[in-house]
Amino acid sequence: MKSGYKDLPAATWYEYGYKEGIPRMLDNWDKLGIKVTTHMVGAAVFKESRFSQGDRRLRA
Repeated sequence: MKSGYKDLPAATWYEYGYKEGIPRMLDNWDKLGIKVTTHMVGAAVFKESRFSQGDRRLRA
């Protein structure tokens, strides 16, 4: 991608993921009693640090 242009698909996937996708998955895993280990992208942790702190009350 040329310098100065925003990667709109990646930005959209990221925005949906941390606002809707992650909270939904965490809620479902909790309901089903599934324990999950995963990884996080460093930039996402800096932007939304509540995910890295184990806070289940993710929807503000």
